[in-house]
Amino acid sequence: MDKVKVKQVDGAVDTTSKQSVSGEKTFNSPTNFSPAILEKGVYAIRIEGSWIYWALDLNNLNQDGNFRIGIGREMALIAEVSKNGIWERYTL
Repeated sequence: MDKVKVKQVDGAVDTTSKQSVSGEKTFNSPTNFSPAILEKGVYAIRIEGSWIYWALDLNNLNQDGNFRIGIGREMALIAEVSKNGIWERYTL
């Protein structure tokens, strides 16, 4: 069978086999990476803006116990943990 040479096909995602994607990609919206089975206590990852989040619930990024790393106001790489809905510095 001949391969179809395309640059992009809407909705064409292979969800049953391993894939490798080369080339630079730009995402204009947040990107989520969830484990195959999201169990209690298992973190999913979200990249949004200049932050990478490890969240128990991607719909509640400020949930207690969530972590994030990114560029802080001081223009330095920092790690934070959410406590009572407020992000506090987390020492690695």
